[in-house]
Amino acid sequence: MHITEEYHDKQKITSLSVEDKSKPAIRQNLLSMLVSSLKEEDTDQRGQGITKQELIDNLALLIFAGYETTSTVLSWFTYFVSKRPEVQQKMKDEIRFYCGSAPLTMENIQKLEYVDCVLKETLRLAPTAVAVARQLYVDDTINGISMRKGENLMIAIACLHTDPRNWKLNPNEFLPERFYGSDAPDSKHHPYALLPFGGGPHACAGQDLAHLELKLIMIRLMQSVTFLDASGSNGGHIQHLTVIPKSVAVYIKFDD
Repeated sequence: MHITEEYHDKQKITSLSVEDKSKPAIRQNLLSMLVSSLKEEDTDQRGQGITKQELIDNLALLIFAGYETTSTVLSWFTYFVSKRPEVQQKMKDEIRFYCGSAPLTMENIQKLEYVDCVLKETLRLAPTAVAVARQLYVDDTINGISMRKGENLMIAIACLHTDPRNWKLNPNEFLPERFYGSDAPDSKHHPYALLPFGGGPHACAGQDLAHLELKLIMIRLMQSVTFLDASGSNGGHIQHLTVIPKSVAVYIKFDD
């Protein structure tokens, strides 16, 4: 990316690394750990640390994963709830009951179960990732297809999320109620039927942060505005690195 490349060209990464290593660590975060792990030279043969290019690549990944996916999920959220005003009303009622006008805290945020269900359903019906790759560590046969150890396979997340074998309610409809309550039709789905952040040891490292961030923004939106269906918008999607909405529009009405 241009910003990170410019940062590299001006050798700010190197100076930051030297400065960082010369001072005692006051706080640890991902960026400081990446910088402190830089090799002294890109030609370092000891196999320790990362190169400047690897640092740039990781910074670009953090920007993409932390911004692009979150904004895409929120776009889908506004589109889906604009078609379901009763969903917005239930969210507003729950938020008003547990939060009122008091500052948001982790305690009252965790009580918002219906908001959780709306987020979960948004991620189910519109996962940002097209697919997730995995490598077989043993020979296996799936649906009569033989696969060998070391082969790579792609899991089509959107197909998995809408496979009728995995869901009791219509998998192609936006229905947060499928998850709401212990006796909800799809509350006890197979753990690998829903993979918006991947699964297993290689699942998204930032999924908890992303979930909290998305939930906070959804709460703030529902405390201030209502999304209305814009006639003529026909939905659809565009598939790039993330699956983004196509030909989608909503009206925003500020609440009194």
